[in-house]
Amino acid sequence: MKALLVILFAFSVAVACAQQYATEAEGSQQYSIAEDEGGQQYYLIPLNRAKRSEPEKKNTQPQTDWQIRDPGILTVSHKGTISNNENHRLEGMGYAQKNLRGHGIEPEVFGGGLKYTHIPSESNLKIGADHAPGFGTNLKASGTYNMYHSKNADVGLTGQYSRVIDTPYGNLKPNWGVYLGGQYRF
Repeated sequence: MKALLVILFAFSVAVACAQQYATEAEGSQQYSIAEDEGGQQYYLIPLNRAKRSEPEKKNTQPQTDWQIRDPGILTVSHKGTISNNENHRLEGMGYAQKNLRGHGIEPEVFGGGLKYTHIPSESNLKIGADHAPGFGTNLKASGTYNMYHSKNADVGLTGQYSRVIDTPYGNLKPNWGVYLGGQYRF
């Protein structure tokens, strides 16, 4: 039951927080003032606004997707950027999956997660949970600490942990590991 509450909380946070909020630059827009022939002044407020164009950043718009795969599996997901500045980025996502040929309207699998990225070093931390009623909850966390990061190379320490709990057979043993690795881009 605790795992279900954790999953519902993570899903709610991901969906609610992934909505687009006005930034300081957008909030401090200067509106035009117009004056009619009687001398009365009015603020002109735009009825719609242009989308942000940030070519150097990844897409920060929230995105809701759905798809139906054979044999009738419906997946609805929502993801978006919760916070993003020149040093830090926090992203959230949530999803629900339903077999349309099954009975009832409750989802058969649902989950969510958060991803934090330290932009200058490209180090990151991810947490998430997936729940299938009657089969258990998969909790997972992973992170990468880039000890050296440049345009062409990375050397980092990666750790991961996962565990399936609340299965019909009880809690399963955790799976974890720590790895040292690197890559070079030609």
